[in-house]
Amino acid sequence: MNSRVELNPPRTKRLNSKTKLWILVLLAVAIVSVVATIKFRWHERLYFYVVSTQNAPAWVGKSIWLPDYKVYLDEKPIQGIGNDLSGLTYDYDKGRLLAITNAGPMQIVSLSKSGEVIDQYPLVGFEDTEGIAYMGNGLVVIVDERIQQLCFLRLPETPGPIDKKDAKFISLGINLGPSNKGFEGITYDTENDRLFVAKERGPRQLYEITGVRKSLEGNLQINIRDLTRL
Repeated sequence: MNSRVELNPPRTKRLNSKTKLWILVLLAVAIVSVVATIKFRWHERLYFYVVSTQNAPAWVGKSIWLPDYKVYLDEKPIQGIGNDLSGLTYDYDKGRLLAITNAGPMQIVSLSKSGEVIDQYPLVGFEDTEGIAYMGNGLVVIVDERIQQLCFLRLPETPGPIDKKDAKFISLGINLGPSNKGFEGITYDTENDRLFVAKERGPRQLYEITGVRKSLEGNLQINIRDLTRL
């Protein structure tokens, strides 16, 4: 007696056009989300927010707690300067603000605390000034973005032109890229004699430079650290 068993393979259920479309849409959204997260560093911002929220009670008394600050003066136009102000610092010796421009013409502008122009110092020989920081006793440091250069100079008692040839400088040709992706911001820690320099993008980086004032006084002790991943 012959017996034969026929096995029919299971039929594969095909996706209809609507389901396929939804899968493609979800895949595209996922890819865009990943790219945007990497480009805009959303994961780092989320991490910072979570860590800051969890540690807020311990940090309040140990830092300048920005959430407690309120805006007193918002977007006041500076007469005669235009819209090219790029950096701002506080001259605690004379109780004034120092701003810097990065276009036509480049200059340092002395301002009152209420934003009124006091003096102007035209800059000669600079390429792309972006940031400025006050280091005490009339000494300022200027960021020249395109060549990633930090220029140190003293403001003259009588307002007038400042030539780059009279400045001392440090050039950091690290990860040089297109002209508008260099050093953008700078600040100075007076107590510890250290500068913090921010590179805008391509890649975005943060450097710590210590021993600057001692070096300018003749005792060379420059130390540069990349704090980007810390």
